[in-house]
Amino acid sequence: MSFAIYSIKFKYKALTRGGVKVKGTLTDYEETKSNNKIEKIPVVQFSTIKKELVEKKTDKYYLSSEKKGSKVIVFYNPDTPDEFLVIGKNFDAVSRIMIGVGILFSLTGIILLLNYTGVLKLFK
Repeated sequence: MSFAIYSIKFKYKALTRGGVKVKGTLTDYEETKSNNKIEKIPVVQFSTIKKELVEKKTDKYYLSSEKKGSKVIVFYNPDTPDEFLVIGKNFDAVSRIMIGVGILFSLTGIILLLNYTGVLKLFK
């Protein structure tokens, strides 16, 4: 999960630096079933600076509580408008929390491993 958030964050940085920021509309949710779980993947519509209309579903790992018809921020690659990222209201907060939880679990695992091997002698 942390890797998914990290990859979205990496894509976010790439598109916000070299991409174009526009407003879009969340038009629908496409439901897919994987591992006996139904996922709702948002479908977003936006216009490029060249007035091309793009309507496409977003990445699978997009986390959203947005409703149909709500306005969202879209960053897209001007050379390839199909390469885009939608930013919801809580994107930055959620990504920081998930990365923090991942780091916390990793550090806990390293400390327990070092203690088990005898390098650290915290618990006797």
